[in-house]
Amino acid sequence: MKRRQVRYTDIPTIHPPKLPKGYTIPEDLRGKLLGNLYLDKVISTGGALSVVMLGLDILDNGKKYAVKILIPEDTSTSEFKSEKAAYELLSKHPSCDPYIVCVFEASTYPGLPRSKTPGTEFIKAFRTNSETIGKRMIPVENKYHYFQMELMDMDLHTFLKTMRKTHGEEWHSQYPSLIEKVIRDIFLGIQVVHDHLVAHLDLKPGNILLQVKDKDTFFGKPQAKDVLAKVGDLGFVCSGRIKVKRHIRRCTPWMTVRFAPPEVIRMWHSTKKFSLEIAKKADMWSAGVILGLLLFRKDELEILDAIETFFEDRDEDAYIDAFNKLIDGSVEYDSGHPSFDTAITDLFYKLIRYHPEERPSIAEALTKLPCLK
Repeated sequence: MKRRQVRYTDIPTIHPPKLPKGYTIPEDLRGKLLGNLYLDKVISTGGALSVVMLGLDILDNGKKYAVKILIPEDTSTSEFKSEKAAYELLSKHPSCDPYIVCVFEASTYPGLPRSKTPGTEFIKAFRTNSETIGKRMIPVENKYHYFQMELMDMDLHTFLKTMRKTHGEEWHSQYPSLIEKVIRDIFLGIQVVHDHLVAHLDLKPGNILLQVKDKDTFFGKPQAKDVLAKVGDLGFVCSGRIKVKRHIRRCTPWMTVRFAPPEVIRMWHSTKKFSLEIAKKADMWSAGVILGLLLFRKDELEILDAIETFFEDRDEDAYIDAFNKLIDGSVEYDSGHPSFDTAITDLFYKLIRYHPEERPSIAEALTKLPCLK
């Protein structure tokens, strides 16, 4: 049977989605086709250089996918190759790992050369060809690299926000088994990454994605058996001196500030490379901060403010003082959930140790806690 060709006129007109303040997306991608995928609306943005949109497969009854698109710029091709290699290593369809977001396709959409996008600032459409006499300017084709991924229901940031709104700031005390299940899934995802001799380097609530049994009713009475958490966004995955796969980048100090350990902040945005072991310990710090957000009220986790102060002022003495108060018990957490195994809260303190060598590895963390085995 011959497959009917789908025309643009067959697709319903949609209103352009409201984007975050100060963010733009090329107009030629809204409501258009990217391969077989109809780009319906923006789901989230990844900084200034990527956007995640809802994609409907027009040849598969409108099956929904998340489509991450890298906005064209000087380094987008190398970033695309690195992230693609990471997904091929960790969770490419059909051999997807249950704790890593699955990627079905990684490809390139050849956009048209242009110097201006309607409604946005001028974008680079020329580059300098140093091999040409006089460094004449030549046009550069705008290529949109994209990943077709499984569509998850929400990220951990949305989950935490909704739980606080639905069940109050002390929601932790009501659902200890739910928190333990999310923690377990996250740590198993980190184990997959580290077992493949790479580090994630961008662990944060926005990159932990969740699937729930029924999104409309889940938050009414959330249960551990109805949720699955996965590690996503492998754009910063890195390796040490020994390359495990071509195109995966070397580890450098680029992380989200609130989830970056002190050793990374000290050499922030430098070109200095560091070992895979240091990068793994940085992941464990980030996992510790995420664990703290799950265990305690948001306003209790003062370590986040201490991190930002350290980043802005570079006052290491003040940071260490704040950190020591946290470790020695001067800062008390009224977490309100005695049903939690004390081993879980003890793990939080171990993961955010100031010195990376004092933090447990992911294997050690999984071995010590019954709920993580």
